[in-house]
Amino acid sequence: MKRSSGSELDCDFPGLARQILYAELGKHLAGYVQTHQQTARTLAKAKATMEAAAKATQEEVERKAEERKKGTRPVNPSFPV
Repeated sequence: MKRSSGSELDCDFPGLARQILYAELGKHLAGYVQTHQQTARTLAKAKATMEAAAKATQEEVERKAEERKKGTRPVNPSFPV
């Protein structure tokens, strides 16, 4: 293969080889796009999960700080009063 003046490649493959190359290229490109999209969805879900966990943790910290400030202790049902 050699570079043309533009961004295209000049292919010196005979007809059948070129057809096979283009057929395989399309399949692999479609697979790449599908994998990329799935990865993006998975990453978005992981990010949302991490943000929710961080928010819940922050709320818990704030709640405990407020309890300490008021001087109250949380009720633990596993210990009798």
